[in-house]
Amino acid sequence: MKKFGFIFLIFSVPIVTFAAANTFAEALGIMQGLLNGLLPVLIALAVALFLLGVLKYIGASDNPEKRTEGRELMVYGIIAIFVMISFWGLVNIVVDTFFSSSDLTIKGTDVPQF
Repeated sequence: MKKFGFIFLIFSVPIVTFAAANTFAEALGIMQGLLNGLLPVLIALAVALFLLGVLKYIGASDNPEKRTEGRELMVYGIIAIFVMISFWGLVNIVVDTFFSSSDLTIKGTDVPQF
C-alpha cells in the first residue's frame, strides 16, 4: 500500500507545479527549482547510506552476517552515488553541447500557446 502512495506522490507533483504557474515557462522554472533542491538531498542520503554500511562493517567485525549486510549497504550507496552523479553529468554535457547559455532562458514567445 505504501508503494502506491509514493507513486501517486511522484506523479502528482507536476500537477501541483502546473497549477501554481501561469505559463508553461513558469512551470518549467518551478520544476527545475524543485529538482535542483532535491539532488543534493538525494546525494547526501546516498553518502549516509554508504557511511552506515561502513559503520556496520567495522562494528560487526566478528559477525559475518552483519559484515555482509554492511558490505551490501556500502555497495548500494556507491551505486546510488555513481548513478546520480553520472546522470547529473550527462545532463550537463547535453545542455552545454546543444544549448548556449542564452538559449536556456525560456521566453513567453518560445512556448507554443493555444
